[in-house]
Amino acid sequence: MEKDLKNIDKHIYTVSSDITKCYKHITWAFICTAIGAIALWLYMSYETIANHPAWSAIALGFIFIGVFSVGTILCYYTIGDCHAPYHKPTRQRLSREEMYFSSSNAENIKKHINEKDIKALDKYPKGIVPQVVVIKYSNDDDSIMAVQAFDNGKPITDIVVCS
Repeated sequence: MEKDLKNIDKHIYTVSSDITKCYKHITWAFICTAIGAIALWLYMSYETIANHPAWSAIALGFIFIGVFSVGTILCYYTIGDCHAPYHKPTRQRLSREEMYFSSSNAENIKKHINEKDIKALDKYPKGIVPQVVVIKYSNDDDSIMAVQAFDNGKPITDIVVCS
């Protein structure tokens, strides 16, 4: 059964319909992309019109705007902050936290996570070396949490959502 467990970092958006990707500042990205592309197109058109017919400058400009816009938007989606998970009903961003525990406590930690008793993890001593890692995505007041435990990098629990 443990082979079928999914990693919380890759599958957090599939565990609950209330957890989704956050698309912050996307409007500003589109506006900045458009302004930058138009400014570069105007500069290119000015230089090209002096040497070539106007229609080739316009065609070249529109091709450039398209490539520039698509490239910028793809960069924004892949390296921007739009992939941050957030809780739809409260519209709060979920932050990621890692807690390290000794492997001697693995079964107790697994039991508490499966019972959705996340507060019980506080009674176990925290470690420095990541033997058993509990990854928790939660909002500021911990009213929503998605939690999973790993032992030596392999999931030992399912992704548990507590609210």
